[in-house]
Amino acid sequence: MLKPQPVPPVPEMTARAAHAAFPKGHCYLTLRDELGTIFTDDMFADLFPTVGRPAEAPWRLALVTIVQFAEGLSDRDVADAVRDRITLKYLLGLEYDDSGFDYSILSRFRDRLVEGNSVAILLDALVEASRKAGLIKHRGKVRTDATHILAKIRELSRLELVGETLRHALNEIAKAAPEWLRALAPDDWYKRYAKRFEEESYRSRYKQGPGYSAQVGRDGFLLMTAVYSADAPTGLGNLKAVELLRRCWLEQFMVEGDEVKMRKGGNMPPSAARLESPYDAEAHYGVNGGLSWVGYKVHYTESCDEDAPHLVVHVDTTEAAMADLVRVTPIHEQLKQRQLLPAEHFVDNQYVTSKLLVDSKKHYSVELVGPIKPHYEAKGFGIGEFKIDWEHKVVTCPGGEQSTRWRPEVPKSGRAQITVRFAPSDCRACSLNDRCAKNTTRVGRTLALLPREQYEAREAVKQKQHTQEWLARYQIRTGSEGTFSQAVSAGLRQSRYYGLNKNHLQNVAIAAGMNFQRLSDWFEEIPRAQTRTSRFAALRA
Repeated sequence: MLKPQPVPPVPEMTARAAHAAFPKGHCYLTLRDELGTIFTDDMFADLFPTVGRPAEAPWRLALVTIVQFAEGLSDRDVADAVRDRITLKYLLGLEYDDSGFDYSILSRFRDRLVEGNSVAILLDALVEASRKAGLIKHRGKVRTDATHILAKIRELSRLELVGETLRHALNEIAKAAPEWLRALAPDDWYKRYAKRFEEESYRSRYKQGPGYSAQVGRDGFLLMTAVYSADAPTGLGNLKAVELLRRCWLEQFMVEGDEVKMRKGGNMPPSAARLESPYDAEAHYGVNGGLSWVGYKVHYTESCDEDAPHLVVHVDTTEAAMADLVRVTPIHEQLKQRQLLPAEHFVDNQYVTSKLLVDSKKHYSVELVGPIKPHYEAKGFGIGEFKIDWEHKVVTCPGGEQSTRWRPEVPKSGRAQITVRFAPSDCRACSLNDRCAKNTTRVGRTLALLPREQYEAREAVKQKQHTQEWLARYQIRTGSEGTFSQAVSAGLRQSRYYGLNKNHLQNVAIAAGMNFQRLSDWFEEIPRAQTRTSRFAALRA
């Protein structure tokens, strides 16, 4: 039960002891003095019932959660820290002799945040307090970058995956209907599925060949046939573990006549959509350059004005395989709703397309600043060497011939384009034909142009992105690497939890913890650290 209470001031004895212990200041003392408690009980009113036992003040639990992730503490450790650290008593407004709370409250509080879709409060309230204090510039600069999150699961081979998925289903059914499963299970199931599949004893006892995998497949089909039969206990088919078993078998097995076989690579769903573990069904395979992982991806957007603290203002957690560019518009929309839209948004080339350059400016008045990916063109004259007359819808080639067809269309890709064609007779007679694209003598040269706004936006960036002026301006984006370095030190890289929503909570809480430290440094006028250079590397500088 929650009865919202006004936030009390710091008790006199607590304040006296804290200032005596830290006469030069401390991060948590500074934050309490400068920004207050940031949270109030009313912010969390929808997450708690109106009847029952009184709840611990949620504004305090929110602050404790941020401290926990900022310092990488367990629930038990941070609860002990509240009891024995005067700085935390000051931050939380607790009496000097307050005995704290039971650590199990923190887990329930996190569950309430996730279930109530209120995780963002942890960061949004802090950012809003900073904005009102003038620490985040109106229409200033922000930068966005992403990094990978490793799921809290083991990396499994295909045999280990199907075996462990079946074992997980058996364990969950054993909880729900033990007598029914005891009557169903053959004796050899206990030998095959009693222990975890990745244990070394299984690897040595069974050869990982088609015969054993086929046996696991038959066992799974037998179990599912029984579970979905009319005489099975009610609700077994709705167990999450059984649904995952069905999904895994659809992805991994096929039946030819009476024979069960594992599917071959070309006959499976894309790796980014496949189940990787029965214990975290939302963790997927992702690739970025030469890096591959199973888990999630997180995008941090932070303010980066030189005369203000650099604060993470938005966190976006996605599936591992989701392309960066599809998150640009949702990020802008979220920033718009919170009155945090920048004038300039610095990103790398994974976030930049011609359409996004135009749409960001048109719909949000945001200049998306980032390099355009180099466009592959076959040997011969590129589009840039053709003269485009947009008004008269005519293109002139390097040989002086004009196009005979100009047709706007939307191909299967869904991206609007203008198809331009030159007459085959003109191409055959052209003295530059051998320097143009292949097959122009037979069908004539064809160009695929972007719509005018997108084309001109793209060309403008291409012309500027290698100039010294543009590179100097873009240098501000490199600070994202330092942000992720700080976040990884706080535990960002490795998931603490299963599932996308709980991973998002972890990412948000870490970002809020980083903001705590950055705000404290700003208030205490501690300058931002510069990139460290080793003594040896400095010799060449």
